[in-house]
Amino acid sequence: MNKIGKKFGLLLILTLLVISATPLIQATATDSSTTDEVRLGQKIPLTDSEITARWPNLPTAQEIYNNGCLVIDLRYCGKQVSSMNDGLPDPDSPTVIDIESIIVNCTMDIPDYLHGGIMLDVPIIWLQYDNTTWIQVPKNILGYTSN
Repeated sequence: MNKIGKKFGLLLILTLLVISATPLIQATATDSSTTDEVRLGQKIPLTDSEITARWPNLPTAQEIYNNGCLVIDLRYCGKQVSSMNDGLPDPDSPTVIDIESIIVNCTMDIPDYLHGGIMLDVPIIWLQYDNTTWIQVPKNILGYTSN
C-alpha cells in the first residue's frame, strides 16, 4: 500500500471514530444543574395508610374488575409455558418468572413513550381480588395524567 493510501485509510478510520463518538459526547453534554433527581424505574413504596389518605374513595377490586383492568392471577402468570392445556398453564407447574414480586404498591418515575420525557411519581396500586388474583387500579381512577 502506498503512502497516500495509508493516509487515506487513517483519515477514514479517524472520521468513523469521530462520527461514532458524537452521540456519546452529546449524551454527556446535557445540563445536570437541576436539583430534582429522577429515579427512573425505582419503586418508592406506599403504605396502606398513605394510599387511603391519597385516595380515600378508591373503588373495590370487584368494581374495578367489572369495568376492565390489568389482572394478574398467580395460579397461571409466570408458570412454565410447556404445561399449557386449554390455553392456560397448569397451576401446579413450576413458576419460572416471579410475577408476585411486581405486585407492589408504589410510585415510580417512568418513560413517557407517547409524549416523550419522563412521567414523575406515577402511582401503581394493586388491590387483591381473591386469594390468587390481583387487580391494578387504572391511572385515571387514581387521577394521574401524563400531561
